[in-house]
This record gives sequence, C-alpha cells and structure tokens, in this order.
Amino acid sequence: MQLRLKTFRLAIITSIAVIVRFVFHILLGRRFGVSWELDCLFVGFTLFGLSGLANEYFTSLFIPVFNDVRRDNAEESLIFVDVIIKWSVLLSVIVIIFVRLFDLWVIKIIAPGFSEESILLARRLIHILVFALLFFNVQKVLIFTLNALHYYAIPASIRLLTPVVNIGSLFVLVPFYGVSGIAIGNLFSNILGTLLLLVFFHSKTNWLPSLRFYHKKLPELINKSAKMSLNTIVWGFRDIIIKNFASRLGEGAITLFSYAEKIINTLIQISINSIVRVYYSRVSEWISFSKWQKVKDLFIRTTRVSMALSFMLTSLTIVFLPSLLKILFLGSKFTFSDIKLLSELFNVLLIYFIVLSFETYLSRVIIAAKKIGIVAINTVTGVLTLYVLLTLLFNRYGIYSLPFSFMLSQLIVCIEYYFFTRKLITLNFFELVSRFSKGFLCALSFLFFGLVIRKVFPNDNIIILGILPVWLGFYYIVAKRFLREERKIILAK
Repeated sequence: MQLRLKTFRLAIITSIAVIVRFVFHILLGRRFGVSWELDCLFVGFTLFGLSGLANEYFTSLFIPVFNDVRRDNAEESLIFVDVIIKWSVLLSVIVIIFVRLFDLWVIKIIAPGFSEESILLARRLIHILVFALLFFNVQKVLIFTLNALHYYAIPASIRLLTPVVNIGSLFVLVPFYGVSGIAIGNLFSNILGTLLLLVFFHSKTNWLPSLRFYHKKLPELINKSAKMSLNTIVWGFRDIIIKNFASRLGEGAITLFSYAEKIINTLIQISINSIVRVYYSRVSEWISFSKWQKVKDLFIRTTRVSMALSFMLTSLTIVFLPSLLKILFLGSKFTFSDIKLLSELFNVLLIYFIVLSFETYLSRVIIAAKKIGIVAINTVTGVLTLYVLLTLLFNRYGIYSLPFSFMLSQLIVCIEYYFFTRKLITLNFFELVSRFSKGFLCALSFLFFGLVIRKVFPNDNIIILGILPVWLGFYYIVAKRFLREERKIILAK
C-alpha cells in the first residue's frame, strides 16, 4: 500500500480524534471553569502519564528491536510481543502498588501549592486513574507492534474511545460523581480499547497468548531501552516542574496553562503525530538495513511538508482562536479575562509548536539509530534549561514564565538534535531554510491579512462564520499555486 495513502488515512482518523478531544475539553471547561477541581484532574492526569513512563523499559526501543527479530523470523516476533506484554503487565502492577503507597508524597511534590481539600480530591482521582495504567501499557505494546507491521488506521481509531467515553462521562457520571466521573470514564475506555486491540492483533497475526515469559531478545531490549526510558522519565520531569511552579500561582493556574498546552497538542496531533508514526516506522526499518540515503530523502521531504503545515496552522490560530474561544467559552464558568490570558499563553507556545514540527523528525532518526547517549544529553539539557529559566523568570513574569521557559528549552534541544543528526545524514541548514521559506512567507502574508480583517470586523461570529471560510479558501488557492513542491511530496507514492 502506498505510504501517502496510509498517512492520509491516519491523518483523517487523527483529525477526527482531535476534534472529538477538543469538543470534550470545551465541554469540560464549560462544566468546571478555571477551578480547583480541574487543577486536581490535570495533576491526576500528569501523575498517570508519569507512571506510564515506567513502561518505557519495554517500549522506547521496541520497534527497532522488533524489526530485528522479525527480519530473522516472523513467527518468533509474535512470541517476542507476547513476552513483552506479560512483562508490561507485571511492571504496571508494581507501579500501581507504588503509587497507592506514596500518593500523598507525590502529590505534594507535583503541586506544593495545593490546599488540603485539593490534595484529597487529587488523591481520589489518582486512585481511579492508576488502575487504567495496566491496560494503557498493554495498548502501547500492541499499537507499536501494529505500527511496525504497517497497520496504522485501526490503532489510531482506538484512541477515539477515550474522548468519546469522556464526553459521555460528562453527562452520565459527572452529575453523580463530580470530576471523579471523568477518571472512571478514562478507566473504562482503556479497558475497552485494550480488548479491541487484542482482537484485532489476533485477527491479523493469529497471535495467541502463550506460557512463555522469556525471549532471548528481552535482555537486549531492556538493556537498550533502559537508557532511553531513563531519558523519557527525566523528560517527564518537565510536567512536574511546570505543575510545581503553576500550583504556586493560586487556583486555576494549572488549568489555564494545561488548556493552552492542550490546544497546542491538538495542533501537534493534526500536523505531526499522524505523519511521524509512519515516518518513524520507515526510518527505523531503513536504518536496520543501513539505507541512509533513503532516510535523508524522507527526512527532507517530510520536514518540508511538516513546516509548511505548522506555519499555516500558526497563522490560522493566531487570527481566529481568540474569537473561537469567546464563542465556545463565554457564558460559561470561563471569564473574559480567563480567555484573554489563555490566548496569550497559547501564542507564546506557538513557537514551541513550530520548533517541535522540525525537531521531532530529527529526534526520530537519532532514536531509530539507537544513539541513546545523544538523547540523554538533550533530555538533561532540556529539563535543566526549563528549571533554570523558571527559577529566574517566575517571580517577575508569573504565569507568562511558564510558556516562555517551555518554548526556549525546546528550542535548545532542537539545536542539539540538529547538530547530532548531521553526523548521521548530511544536512545543510541554509538549504533547509530555503525549502521552508515559501511556506513561511505564505503563512506570514495570510497572518497579516487576517489581523487586518479582524480590525475591520471585530464581531466574533462574523470572523468565525464569515471570514474564516474565505481565509481558508484563499489559503488553499495560494498554497496550491506557490507550494507546488510540498503538494508533489504529499501526492507522491
């Protein structure tokens, strides 16, 4: 099947998931507003995400090692997957026990500014969410395996379950259990998603669980993944650092930054995630066979499209997001000042989004080449830079220091990855800038055009219902004419 067709299908599914997830967060914000309850929920999700990082010991370099096993023996690769699933379950149980024993201690580290009431609510949420970890980790192993086998659509579709169930939880469970209803819904969606993935995996590979608990490649995977997983865990400290500083700003600060970050993550899922899954699978496979020229060609073509898309989305959101947020949130528990501050935080994070649109593809080359020491250097640099910047800027700039520090630390990491990647594939900075310039200039022109139009038509409904479709239409026409190379790459086989 053509690479572009798989990427296109994955992009469609990812876009649907992004829309559903966005709807959920809008409904969640309208229901709870900028409140201490949502602060607790986001801290709970942060701890859930950090707990899941322990499974990186089996998944961080799973695809490259799985490809090595499959290259030698396809049947043996299924036994390898079966063994990894069992060890993933065992590790999840250990993590669940640890979190249950030390929950209060962990919460106070993540959110030292929480009141006793907030700590107790966060604890209740964590006690529910942590059990979803068992199923979430199994899902990760299955999704990575299916991606390595070039199945992308169904695993991506499974990710739709969580936002769909969460929306249902807002209407069915929240009236009875409050914000805890969201945690209950999250647990249910992870259980259901795991069962569906197991059925699909069996139908495509004839896999059945066995009594095997060991595979000869297990020590290699753990040995190689140990360094990578440690890097991922260290990288996860960024979330702890951000929540730690935000909790000191009072009620709602965690929620506001989390919403700005989630909107950015929506852009990342639209423009990066669907492409990078296919990209990483192919790069990993080609590096296994030392096909470096193919890796370079794919990197250049992919980043050209990614950057053009990120420039367009940046221009689009700067112009239209403030009006969209007013329409969606005003009249709820979000105030006008909340929306204004949220938009300002988001605009700073847009630079982080643009940087990530390039850096992600650099880092995947390094990871696929199993250069874990390089990842370690960049990880430690990024986390330390974030902490130092926040320490220096927090007292003076308050909540604005959060997105600025977040963005600048990512920029430094990107620069490091660029210089390390050049040792594997030949890259010319000025050539890359030249390739990105048309997409940048196109986006900049439409940004200026959009901001002028906003001044002429200040009504939010006119901007979204009238100007937005015209803006998108003209952008498509101009991009079709002036971004021909990017269009050829998208349509290429």
